[in-house]
Amino acid sequence: MDDDWEKPYEDDGVTLGPEDALRREIEKSKTLKVEKLQLKDAIEKLKAENDALLETNLSLEQKLNSF
Repeated sequence: MDDDWEKPYEDDGVTLGPEDALRREIEKSKTLKVEKLQLKDAIEKLKAENDALLETNLSLEQKLNSF
C-alpha cells in the first residue's frame, strides 16, 4: 500500500518544496478532472450507440417474426 504514495522528489533526487509539491498535486488533479470529463463523454456516446443498436435489433427481430 505504501507503493501508491509518490515521494515528492524530482527526477534528480532533489526534494520538492511545499509550493512545488502542491503545484504538482494541483496539476495531477486538473489532469484527472479532464480525464473524468472525457470518460463521461465516452460513456454518453456508448450509451447512445447502445440504444441505437437495441432499436435496430428490435426492428430486425420484428421483421424476422413477421416472416
